[in-house]
Amino acid sequence: MNIAVLYVLIAVLAVGEFLLLGALAEAYRSIRQLTEHPSTAGRYVPVDLGPALGKAPSTVGMHPDLDGAVSAFVVYLANKCGACRTIVSSLSGGIPPGVWLAIIADSAEEAYGWLSEGGLTPDSPAARRVLVVPSSAIEEHFGVHITPLAIEIEHGRLIRAKTVGTVRQFFALV
Repeated sequence: MNIAVLYVLIAVLAVGEFLLLGALAEAYRSIRQLTEHPSTAGRYVPVDLGPALGKAPSTVGMHPDLDGAVSAFVVYLANKCGACRTIVSSLSGGIPPGVWLAIIADSAEEAYGWLSEGGLTPDSPAARRVLVVPSSAIEEHFGVHITPLAIEIEHGRLIRAKTVGTVRQFFALV
């Protein structure tokens, strides 16, 4: 009996290790784009949009108003990201024109709790350009999980993506 339990335990541990190694490989694949570029500090790093390239923003979970935008950026930010926190704290209650924020959070309350550090509240005029998205949104639609990530939209189509590692880069988008 004890031997059977031992074999079951070994099998469970082997499956768990296999799953963890798969998750680690996926994480390395996601950040590969950052490590392939030498001296990326302070520079934009292009990110491949994959199958989302050329699609309308609403097809990848963005606000339908962006489908008619001549020029706009959607910047994905996560509370767990140091650069994202710095960007949010620099907002001073507003978002630059032409920029939308996609906040990765489990709820609007959680997102605005964090955004309040930058002076943004749910009833502020800038809140109209805030999207609250689940944590799987970036990877699901673009195949990567990198924040802060700026997606550029021209004439209602997704045309390019790049990392935005500093506040200066964020405000230079427009």
